[in-house]
Amino acid sequence: GRKSILLKIWIHVEHNISLAQHILDWQNIRIAADSINGLELTPTGKSHPSSNFLFCVMILENRHCEPTMPVLPISKNIDMTMLENRPSYLLTYNPHLPFSYTEGREVRVDLVKGTSRASANNARLGTWIESVEFLKNLMVDSSDEEVLTRDLQCSEYLEAGSMTLSFKRAPLDDAFFRSKREEIGKRLHVALDWIQSFKEDTGEQFHPNISLGSNGDLSILHAAIYSADSKLVSRLLALGADPTAASAVGTAENLCVNLASQGGDTGPAIESIMHRLKKYISSQHGTNKDVDT
Repeated sequence: GRKSILLKIWIHVEHNISLAQHILDWQNIRIAADSINGLELTPTGKSHPSSNFLFCVMILENRHCEPTMPVLPISKNIDMTMLENRPSYLLTYNPHLPFSYTEGREVRVDLVKGTSRASANNARLGTWIESVEFLKNLMVDSSDEEVLTRDLQCSEYLEAGSMTLSFKRAPLDDAFFRSKREEIGKRLHVALDWIQSFKEDTGEQFHPNISLGSNGDLSILHAAIYSADSKLVSRLLALGADPTAASAVGTAENLCVNLASQGGDTGPAIESIMHRLKKYISSQHGTNKDVDT
Protein backbone atom coordinates (compact mmCIF):
# COMPACT_ATOMS: atom_id res chain seq x y z
CA GLY A 1 0.00 0.00 0.00
CA ARG A 2 0.83 3.69 0.00
CA LYS A 3 2.40 3.69 3.47
CA SER A 4 4.66 0.72 2.72
CA ILE A 5 5.89 2.39 -0.48
CA LEU A 6 6.66 5.62 1.38
CA LEU A 7 8.46 3.69 4.11
CA LYS A 8 10.53 1.80 1.54
CA ILE A 9 11.57 5.04 -0.14
CA TRP A 10 12.37 6.70 3.18
CA ILE A 11 14.50 3.83 4.50
CA HIS A 12 16.34 3.49 1.18
CA VAL A 13 17.07 7.22 1.02
CA GLU A 14 18.12 7.48 4.67
CA HIS A 15 20.55 4.57 4.32
CA ASN A 16 22.19 5.94 1.19
CA ILE A 17 22.46 9.50 2.49
CA SER A 18 24.30 8.05 5.48
CA LEU A 19 26.55 6.00 3.19
CA ALA A 20 27.35 9.09 1.13
CA GLN A 21 27.97 11.32 4.14
CA HIS A 22 30.58 8.91 5.52
CA ILE A 23 32.05 7.72 2.25
CA LEU A 24 35.56 8.89 3.18
CA ASP A 25 35.47 7.33 6.65
CA TRP A 26 35.99 3.70 5.58
CA GLN A 27 38.98 2.09 7.26
CA ASN A 28 41.13 -0.87 6.38
CA ILE A 29 43.01 -3.15 8.77
CA ARG A 30 45.62 -5.68 7.71
CA ILE A 31 45.47 -8.79 9.93
CA ALA A 32 48.28 -11.31 10.37
CA ALA A 33 48.91 -14.20 12.77
CA ASP A 34 52.06 -13.57 14.80
CA SER A 35 52.39 -16.59 17.06
CA ILE A 36 50.87 -19.67 18.65
CA ASN A 37 51.63 -19.96 22.35
CA GLY A 38 51.54 -22.73 24.96
CA LEU A 39 49.94 -25.30 22.66
CA GLU A 40 48.99 -28.52 24.46
CA LEU A 41 47.04 -31.29 22.74
CA THR A 42 44.75 -33.65 24.61
CA PRO A 43 45.39 -37.39 24.35
CA THR A 44 42.63 -37.48 21.72
CA GLY A 45 44.42 -34.75 19.77
CA LYS A 46 47.75 -36.52 19.95
CA SER A 47 46.29 -39.81 18.77
CA HIS A 48 44.21 -38.29 15.98
CA PRO A 49 45.32 -39.85 12.64
CA SER A 50 45.94 -36.50 10.98
CA SER A 51 49.58 -35.49 10.44
CA ASN A 52 51.79 -33.84 13.04
CA PHE A 53 51.51 -30.53 11.24
CA LEU A 54 49.11 -27.63 11.63
CA PHE A 55 47.88 -24.61 9.73
CA CYS A 56 45.51 -21.72 10.35
CA VAL A 57 42.41 -20.65 8.43
CA MET A 58 41.29 -17.01 8.57
CA ILE A 59 37.52 -16.56 8.46
CA LEU A 60 35.99 -13.11 7.97
CA GLU A 61 32.17 -12.83 7.98
CA ASN A 62 31.85 -16.60 7.57
CA ARG A 63 34.07 -16.41 4.48
CA HIS A 64 37.21 -18.55 4.34
CA CYS A 65 40.07 -16.33 3.20
CA GLU A 66 42.77 -17.48 0.83
CA PRO A 67 45.53 -18.38 1.05
CA THR A 68 45.59 -20.36 4.27
CA MET A 69 48.55 -19.81 6.55
CA PRO A 70 51.64 -21.98 5.98
CA VAL A 71 51.70 -25.59 7.17
CA LEU A 72 54.06 -25.90 10.13
CA PRO A 73 55.25 -28.72 12.40
CA ILE A 74 53.29 -28.91 15.63
CA SER A 75 55.18 -27.30 18.47
CA LYS A 76 54.26 -25.81 21.83
CA ASN A 77 55.29 -22.32 20.74
CA ILE A 78 55.42 -21.17 17.11
CA ASP A 79 56.69 -17.77 15.94
CA MET A 80 55.25 -16.88 12.55
CA THR A 81 56.54 -13.33 12.25
CA MET A 82 59.71 -14.42 10.43
CA LEU A 83 57.95 -16.53 7.79
CA GLU A 84 58.58 -15.13 4.32
CA ASN A 85 55.27 -16.37 2.97
CA ARG A 86 53.14 -15.36 5.95
CA PRO A 87 49.84 -14.12 4.45
CA SER A 88 47.80 -11.19 5.73
CA TYR A 89 44.12 -10.40 5.32
CA LEU A 90 42.16 -7.18 4.98
CA LEU A 91 39.20 -6.18 7.13
CA THR A 92 37.22 -3.13 6.00
CA TYR A 93 34.66 -1.26 8.10
CA ASN A 94 33.26 2.23 8.68
CA PRO A 95 33.16 3.48 12.30
CA HIS A 96 30.15 5.70 11.48
CA LEU A 97 28.10 2.90 9.91
CA PRO A 98 27.14 0.27 12.52
CA PHE A 99 26.05 -2.32 9.95
CA SER A 100 29.69 -2.56 8.85
CA TYR A 101 31.00 -3.72 12.22
CA THR A 102 28.02 -5.16 14.14
CA GLU A 103 25.36 -7.71 13.19
CA GLY A 104 27.57 -10.64 14.14
CA ARG A 105 30.62 -9.56 12.16
CA GLU A 106 33.69 -11.23 13.59
CA VAL A 107 37.28 -12.21 12.92
CA ARG A 108 37.89 -15.89 13.45
CA VAL A 109 40.97 -18.06 13.05
CA ASP A 110 40.70 -21.83 13.13
CA LEU A 111 43.82 -23.75 14.17
CA VAL A 112 43.78 -27.05 12.28
CA LYS A 113 45.84 -30.21 12.70
CA GLY A 114 46.56 -31.46 9.19
CA THR A 115 48.29 -30.45 5.98
CA SER A 116 45.53 -29.10 3.75
CA ARG A 117 42.03 -27.67 3.92
CA ALA A 118 41.11 -30.17 1.20
CA SER A 119 41.89 -33.14 3.44
CA ALA A 120 39.01 -35.02 5.04
CA ASN A 121 41.27 -36.16 7.86
CA ASN A 122 41.83 -32.82 9.60
CA ALA A 123 41.12 -32.01 13.25
CA ARG A 124 40.14 -28.49 14.30
CA LEU A 125 42.15 -27.87 17.45
CA GLY A 126 40.79 -24.52 18.54
CA THR A 127 39.54 -21.10 17.48
CA TRP A 128 40.68 -17.50 18.00
CA ILE A 129 37.66 -15.22 17.81
CA GLU A 130 36.87 -11.54 18.29
CA SER A 131 34.12 -9.17 17.14
CA VAL A 132 34.81 -6.51 14.52
CA GLU A 133 33.19 -3.99 16.88
CA PHE A 134 35.82 -4.75 19.54
CA LEU A 135 38.61 -4.35 16.96
CA LYS A 136 37.10 -1.06 15.76
CA ASN A 137 37.19 0.28 19.32
CA LEU A 138 40.70 -1.09 19.80
CA MET A 139 41.96 0.86 16.78
CA VAL A 140 40.26 4.16 17.72
CA ASP A 141 43.16 5.38 19.88
CA SER A 142 45.82 3.28 18.17
CA SER A 143 48.72 4.90 16.39
CA ASP A 144 48.92 2.38 13.57
CA GLU A 145 49.29 -1.13 14.92
CA GLU A 146 47.91 -3.24 17.74
CA VAL A 147 48.71 -6.77 18.93
CA LEU A 148 46.06 -8.94 20.55
CA THR A 149 46.46 -12.30 22.29
CA ARG A 150 43.45 -14.50 22.96
CA ASP A 151 43.11 -17.95 24.51
CA LEU A 152 41.91 -20.42 21.93
CA GLN A 153 38.44 -21.85 22.29
CA CYS A 154 39.51 -25.48 22.68
CA SER A 155 38.01 -28.49 20.98
CA GLU A 156 38.28 -32.06 22.27
CA TYR A 157 41.71 -32.19 20.63
CA LEU A 158 43.23 -29.22 22.48
CA GLU A 159 44.00 -28.85 26.17
CA ALA A 160 45.31 -25.28 26.11
CA GLY A 161 46.83 -22.64 23.88
CA SER A 162 46.61 -19.05 22.76
CA MET A 163 47.24 -17.15 19.56
CA THR A 164 48.54 -13.64 18.94
CA LEU A 165 47.36 -11.58 15.96
CA SER A 166 48.55 -8.17 14.80
CA PHE A 167 46.31 -5.46 13.35
CA LYS A 168 47.78 -2.67 11.25
CA ARG A 169 46.07 0.19 9.44
CA ALA A 170 46.28 -0.12 5.67
CA PRO A 171 45.35 2.53 3.09
CA LEU A 172 42.35 2.17 0.81
CA ASP A 173 42.97 2.99 -2.84
CA ASP A 174 41.02 5.32 -5.12
CA ALA A 175 39.34 2.35 -6.79
CA PHE A 176 37.63 1.43 -3.50
CA PHE A 177 36.13 4.89 -3.03
CA ARG A 178 35.20 5.12 -6.71
CA SER A 179 33.30 1.84 -6.40
CA LYS A 180 31.49 3.11 -3.28
CA ARG A 181 30.50 6.35 -5.03
CA GLU A 182 29.19 4.48 -8.07
CA GLU A 183 27.20 2.11 -5.85
CA ILE A 184 25.58 4.99 -3.95
CA GLY A 185 24.81 6.83 -7.19
CA LYS A 186 23.05 3.80 -8.65
CA ARG A 187 20.98 3.32 -5.49
CA LEU A 188 19.92 6.96 -5.43
CA HIS A 189 18.87 6.78 -9.09
CA VAL A 190 16.67 3.84 -8.06
CA ALA A 191 15.19 5.97 -5.25
CA LEU A 192 14.29 8.68 -7.75
CA ASP A 193 12.68 6.07 -9.99
CA TRP A 194 10.53 5.01 -7.04
CA ILE A 195 9.62 8.64 -6.26
CA GLN A 196 8.61 9.30 -9.86
CA SER A 197 6.56 6.09 -10.01
CA PHE A 198 4.85 7.02 -6.74
CA LYS A 199 3.88 10.45 -8.13
CA GLU A 200 2.59 8.92 -11.37
CA ASP A 201 0.62 6.18 -9.61
CA THR A 202 -0.92 8.30 -6.85
CA GLY A 203 -0.92 11.83 -8.24
CA GLU A 204 0.64 12.97 -4.96
CA GLN A 205 3.65 15.23 -4.73
CA PHE A 206 6.80 13.70 -3.27
CA HIS A 207 9.47 16.36 -3.23
CA PRO A 208 12.90 15.00 -4.21
CA ASN A 209 14.61 17.33 -1.74
CA ILE A 210 14.23 14.76 1.05
CA SER A 211 16.37 15.71 4.04
CA LEU A 212 16.82 13.79 7.26
CA GLY A 213 17.42 15.24 10.68
CA SER A 214 19.19 12.06 11.75
CA ASN A 215 21.84 12.78 9.12
CA GLY A 216 22.34 16.48 9.84
CA ASP A 217 19.53 17.54 7.46
CA LEU A 218 21.52 16.31 4.48
CA SER A 219 19.38 15.85 1.39
CA ILE A 220 19.51 13.49 -1.58
CA LEU A 221 21.22 16.34 -3.43
CA HIS A 222 24.01 16.42 -0.84
CA ALA A 223 24.37 12.64 -1.21
CA ALA A 224 24.58 12.99 -5.00
CA ILE A 225 27.41 15.49 -4.56
CA TYR A 226 29.28 13.20 -2.16
CA SER A 227 29.00 10.48 -4.81
CA ALA A 228 30.23 12.93 -7.49
CA ASP A 229 27.36 11.91 -9.76
CA SER A 230 26.69 14.88 -12.05
CA LYS A 231 23.83 13.12 -13.86
CA LEU A 232 22.09 12.48 -10.55
CA VAL A 233 22.54 16.14 -9.57
CA SER A 234 21.01 17.28 -12.88
CA ARG A 235 18.12 14.88 -12.45
CA LEU A 236 17.43 16.15 -8.92
CA LEU A 237 17.54 19.78 -10.02
CA ALA A 238 15.15 19.03 -12.87
CA LEU A 239 12.77 17.49 -10.34
CA GLY A 240 12.92 20.56 -8.13
CA ALA A 241 15.55 19.81 -5.50
CA ASP A 242 16.63 22.93 -3.60
CA PRO A 243 20.40 23.57 -3.81
CA THR A 244 20.14 26.36 -1.22
CA ALA A 245 18.74 24.12 1.55
CA ALA A 246 20.92 24.28 4.67
CA SER A 247 22.38 21.27 6.44
CA ALA A 248 25.14 20.36 8.88
CA VAL A 249 27.61 20.62 5.98
CA GLY A 250 26.05 23.76 4.52
CA THR A 251 24.23 24.11 1.22
CA ALA A 252 24.93 21.97 -1.80
CA GLU A 253 27.31 24.63 -3.10
CA ASN A 254 29.10 24.84 0.27
CA LEU A 255 29.64 21.09 0.14
CA CYS A 256 31.07 21.32 -3.38
CA VAL A 257 33.55 23.99 -2.27
CA ASN A 258 34.63 21.84 0.68
CA LEU A 259 35.05 18.67 -1.40
CA ALA A 260 36.87 20.53 -4.19
CA SER A 261 39.38 21.85 -1.64
CA GLN A 262 40.21 18.25 -0.64
CA GLY A 263 41.40 17.39 -4.14
CA GLY A 264 41.42 13.73 -5.15
CA ASP A 265 40.12 12.03 -8.26
CA THR A 266 36.63 13.56 -7.87
CA GLY A 267 37.93 17.09 -8.43
CA PRO A 268 36.79 17.53 -12.06
CA ALA A 269 33.35 16.03 -11.36
CA ILE A 270 32.84 18.28 -8.31
CA GLU A 271 33.89 21.34 -10.30
CA SER A 272 31.37 20.41 -12.99
CA ILE A 273 28.63 19.96 -10.39
CA MET A 274 29.47 23.32 -8.80
CA HIS A 275 29.16 25.03 -12.19
CA ARG A 276 25.81 23.32 -12.74
CA LEU A 277 24.52 24.41 -9.33
CA LYS A 278 25.56 28.03 -9.87
CA LYS A 279 23.89 28.05 -13.29
CA TYR A 280 20.71 26.61 -11.82
CA ILE A 281 20.61 29.06 -8.90
CA SER A 282 21.22 31.95 -11.29
CA SER A 283 18.39 30.75 -13.52
CA GLN A 284 15.99 30.82 -10.59
CA HIS A 285 16.51 34.57 -10.32
CA GLY A 286 15.89 35.08 -14.03
CA THR A 287 13.56 33.78 -16.68
CA ASN A 288 15.52 30.70 -17.73
CA LYS A 289 14.41 27.65 -15.74
CA ASP A 290 16.35 25.06 -17.69
CA VAL A 291 19.05 22.95 -16.17
CA ASP A 292 22.09 22.05 -18.20
CA THR A 293 22.25 18.26 -18.34
